[in-house]
Amino acid sequence: MSPQLTAIKHQQRHARTRPARFHFSWNAIGSVRITAIMLVVTFALGGVYVSLLNKSSVEGFALKDLEQRVEELELENDRLHYQASALSSLSKIEQFAEAQDMIRGESITYLPDVGSTVAAR
Repeated sequence: MSPQLTAIKHQQRHARTRPARFHFSWNAIGSVRITAIMLVVTFALGGVYVSLLNKSSVEGFALKDLEQRVEELELENDRLHYQASALSSLSKIEQFAEAQDMIRGESITYLPDVGSTVAAR
């Protein structure tokens, strides 16, 4: 056998029995890191978006409830103004006076002004 043929057979024999080597590459590690960082950032931004969306929807419902309460209070205020004006009308006061057995005064007499003192001892 020639020495070249022997060397080739020797390489083939050892090539089959030798385990494959892992070739370390900084590029592979860098791409894994970048992918991991991008995933973390994506999930973090998604979480922030969901929390802001939830907060704004809750505040929207609260605002809607407050607007409805304002409308109810405005209607109640209008009703109370109407009731106050109806109770303070002259006809209502006359009805109240008659119910209390009050009589209408015929003539009005004014007292003369005594001076600047209202009450004296």
